Amino acid sequence: NEWAGAQAFSSFDIYMAPFIRKDAMTYPEVRQHIQELIYNLNVPSRWGTQTPFTNLTFDWTCPDDLKEQVPVIGGEEMPFRYGDLQAEMDMINRAYIEVMTQGDAKGRVFTFPIPTYNITPDFPWESENAARLFEMTAKYGLPYFQNFVNSDLTPNMVRSMCCRLQL
Repeated sequence: NEWAGAQAFSSFDIYMAPFIRKDAMTYPEVRQHIQELIYNLNVPSRWGTQTPFTNLTFDWTCPDDLKEQVPVIGGEEMPFRYGDLQAEMDMINRAYIEVMTQGDAKGRVFTFPIPTYNITPDFPWESENAARLFEMTAKYGLPYFQNFVNSDLTPNMVRSMCCRLQL
C-alpha cells in the first residue's frame, strides 16, 4: 500500500548492470530475476486491489553522461565504469524482452511494467536484441519508444518518468 500514483525507474538496464557484473551472474539467473520482478509488479498490491502502475526506461546503450562514472555498490566503488557494462545491459534487455514476449502462464501480456526504449543514433538496429524487441512490439504493441534520432534532445536531457511525461 505504499504505491500511490505511477512509479518509474529510468535507465533500468544501466543501473542494474553493475550488480550482474559484481555477482558474476549467468543469463539464466538474470532471466529468473527479471521474471520475478515482472510477476511481482503485476500483483495487486495497491489499495483498491490494483497493481502498481510502473514504467521502466531502457537506455540500450550506455548514455554519454554515465560512461566514465564508477558504480558504487554497498558503499564500495567498483573496479569498472558504467561504459564497460554493455554485455550486462544486453543480458538485461534480452531477459526482459523474452519474459514480456512469453507473457504470463496463459501467454497473456503483462500489464506492467510499461517499457520505454531510448532510440539513439547508435541504436544497434541489426542486433539479436533489436529483433527480439521488434517481435515483442509486433506481438503486444509494447513498448513506448523515446526517439532521440534527429532530435535536439539527448538521453541525459530527458528521464521519461512514465509513458509520455518528460522531465
